[in-house]
Amino acid sequence: MSVLRILALFAAAAAALPAQAKPAAHGAAPENGIRWQSCLNSGFQRWFDEAPPTGLRCGYLDVPLAYATPPAHSAQAGEPTVRLALTLLPATGPKKGSVVMISGGPGLPGINPYLGNDAHVAKLRKSYDIIGYDPRGVGQSTLKISCQVAEGDELPEPDDNDVAGAENQTRILIAACIKQTGADVLQHIGTDEAVNDLNAIRHALGEPGLTAVAYSYGTKVAALYAERFPKKTRALVLDGVVDLAEDDFTQRLNQERGFPAKLPAFRRLLRKNRQLPAWRRRQSGASALSRFAAQAA
Repeated sequence: MSVLRILALFAAAAAALPAQAKPAAHGAAPENGIRWQSCLNSGFQRWFDEAPPTGLRCGYLDVPLAYATPPAHSAQAGEPTVRLALTLLPATGPKKGSVVMISGGPGLPGINPYLGNDAHVAKLRKSYDIIGYDPRGVGQSTLKISCQVAEGDELPEPDDNDVAGAENQTRILIAACIKQTGADVLQHIGTDEAVNDLNAIRHALGEPGLTAVAYSYGTKVAALYAERFPKKTRALVLDGVVDLAEDDFTQRLNQERGFPAKLPAFRRLLRKNRQLPAWRRRQSGASALSRFAAQAA
């Protein structure tokens, strides 16, 4: 399902929901909250490869490296912290709340999420701030995972049948991650912490309940959030849902089986839209997909 279709459905659903209590003003910083600044400020320029959209705001939120039980909304004085990087695209009209965009991966950055330029998106943006964030360990958030293998330890890529070689390469990569990032940090870079981070973001935004759109792996974070914080959940849209009942191996196996099964439908879509201006530029890609589909069949 396309991003525009997802946001269109979300805009329609959100319009039927009651507005929540007014969050803190954009320039204000509640205790242990987010102090929003223009993303054009020099301190944020390294976040973007291109100039950020006009009005986009950037900020940080400090959260615990290791959450207590029950999880706190913010880090306590003296305890190790993670600093989450966030962006806020302000509502263009009277604000009803904030929509948090949850990226996939795991490990994909999420600041300044792509929205498109569509009437449905415009309707959503009229009433909601759009919040993007880089999950802990990646992007502009810190502490950041580093797994660069030392030059002398690099190995050639093993072929598909070299199981021992693949396992050895994985061991070298894990050792590099532990050496450069630290086991004390790595053990707190996971889905469990990601769920609590999402709750901390909701609280810092001043939202009584989470309103969010999640993609791919992000749907796992959102679903577990709703399970852990049902009374703090307002509305969620999940696209490309991860089955929580599947282990990682089963999930990847089913995904690989699904790709060739969907290729014929993709080819039909390409043929149907061949009148589009971009069609000629895509012909070589379509031909390659046709050959691949024929081989897969």
